Amino acid sequence: MHFELVESFSFHFKTLRLQAGIATLTELTKLLAEKGFIYEESLLSHWQRDRKVPKRREIFIALLKIFSEKNQILTHDTCNQFLASANQGHLTTKELDSLKVK
Repeated sequence: MHFELVESFSFHFKTLRLQAGIATLTELTKLLAEKGFIYEESLLSHWQRDRKVPKRREIFIALLKIFSEKNQILTHDTCNQFLASANQGHLTTKELDSLKVK
C-alpha cells in the first residue's frame, strides 16, 4: 500500500508567502485588502498555525495571484497542492488563465 504525504495548508501558506518575499502577515493583509479582502492579521496567523483554513475559494485564488505578482514563480502543480491542502480541489481552466503559472 502506498500513501502520498500531503503537506498541510499552513505549510503551503507559509512557504509560498515567504518565497514570494512577503516577510510579515501585516504586509499580506495589506495586499489582500488591495484585492478587496479585509482580514485581521490574527486570522492569517491562525491560517499559518494550522488552526483555521479559509473557506471561500476566492481567497485561495487571491492568495495565489498575490504570490505570483510578487514574482514567485508558481507551477500548476504547486497551485493544485496549495488548493488540495485545504480540500479545495484543483484549479479550473478559468482560474489557471487568471494566474501566471507554468
